[in-house]
Amino acid sequence: MKERNWFVTNWKEILKAIALLVVIIGAFVFGKYVLKVSFSVKWKLWLAVVLGELSYLYSVTFLVAGVFAALGGFDEKHRVSLAGLGTAIVLVGVATIIQLAFWGVVLSCTKALIAIAVTLVIVSIPIVCFLLRRL
Repeated sequence: MKERNWFVTNWKEILKAIALLVVIIGAFVFGKYVLKVSFSVKWKLWLAVVLGELSYLYSVTFLVAGVFAALGGFDEKHRVSLAGLGTAIVLVGVATIIQLAFWGVVLSCTKALIAIAVTLVIVSIPIVCFLLRRL
């Protein structure tokens, strides 16, 4: 009975530890994929690894914030608030743009720039709606 009581009282800390472990494992996996890219000079590889890890951490931060904004957008009657949904779209769009910009530069892919432009249009729709509603 004491074991169950310990789990119930500490479930928030356990959840935080699991989330941190998932982020750390994700960073290692992301770095592994970046190391597979071939570069002509060794310092470019390590620069890509460092900037890739930073882009991964920023993307995860914005993605988690977007999920919490979407979940926080519900009211007490379980209806979706447009402000919460718009904030979630913007935050997840920023995470997508960060990843597309990183991989577009590392892999010299021009299609990533087109995807960034499409994502910017999608992200700008809630921002424009919010600004027009304020007028």
